[in-house]
Amino acid sequence: MGSEPIVQIVTHFMRRGYKVEQEDTFFVVATDDDEIEFLLFYFYEYIQIVYVFPINEKAKNDRFDTLERLNVFNEVALISRANFVDEDNISISAFFPNFYEPELFATFFDTYLNDLAIMYGDKFNIFDLLPDEEE
Repeated sequence: MGSEPIVQIVTHFMRRGYKVEQEDTFFVVATDDDEIEFLLFYFYEYIQIVYVFPINEKAKNDRFDTLERLNVFNEVALISRANFVDEDNISISAFFPNFYEPELFATFFDTYLNDLAIMYGDKFNIFDLLPDEEE
């Protein structure tokens, strides 16, 4: 399994200081402080990277507004798409072909991180969707 693309991608993350843990059917990729945690799924033809975050009661109750925000995000994001995972969570995911080339994967991941940064901008404003500490 040493030269398979998923192994090379996991190594890519580890070389850049991410912690990587293997679960049954996916990998968890996290920053050192565990502030950002991605899920990495490996399929035959592609790899999917997913960031999942909870939403607050207002976002759950005003589904139309939340869907509008997700649509805005999907219009401006370069490689990622936002979707509801379930009624409590939203995911931002992107797909990469099942091969590894270091510069190409680095560009893909940088673009994915740039897409995530869009969430914090004026158009999307993720802070209005996140639960308060009490929720």
